[in-house]
Amino acid sequence: MNSFVRFLSKTYILFLTVVVGFSLFAGAVVAPVIFNSALFLSEPLLSRFQEGLLMTEVFVRLSYPLALLCVLSLVYEVYQFVTVKTDWWALLSMFVMVTTGLLFCFYFVPQIVELQSQGALVTQSGGFATLHKISEVSFKITVLSGIILIYRRLK
Repeated sequence: MNSFVRFLSKTYILFLTVVVGFSLFAGAVVAPVIFNSALFLSEPLLSRFQEGLLMTEVFVRLSYPLALLCVLSLVYEVYQFVTVKTDWWALLSMFVMVTTGLLFCFYFVPQIVELQSQGALVTQSGGFATLHKISEVSFKITVLSGIILIYRRLK
C-alpha cells in the first residue's frame, strides 16, 4: 500500500472515530444534561419543549458531519471491498451505518424540526413521540454499526 493510500485510510478511520465519538457523546452525555437542566440550574428555567429545541439543534449540527461520513464511508468501503477484498462484516456494518445515518440526517431530523416549528402542543402528540422514538433507535443503530466498522478497520 503506497503512502498516499495509507494516509487516506488513516484519515478515514480518524474521521470515522471522531464522528462516531461525537455521536456517542451527544446521546450519552449532552442529552441527559439538557433534558435534566433543572438539576444543574438553581431553578427550572427551561420547559421540556425548550430543552427539546436545544437538543434538536445539537443533532442538526451533528447531522452535517454524519452525512459526510456516510457518503465517504460508502465510497471508501465499497472501494476497499472491490479492490482489497475486505470482509463482509465491514461492508455490512457500513451499509447499516449509511442507511440509518442518512435516514437520521435527511428524514428524522428535518421531520422533528418541522414538527417543533408548529409549537409545543404538536410535540406532545403520539405521532411525535413515535417519530422521536424511531429516530432514537435509528441513531443508536448508526452509532453501533459505526463502532463495529471502526473495530473492523482497526483489525
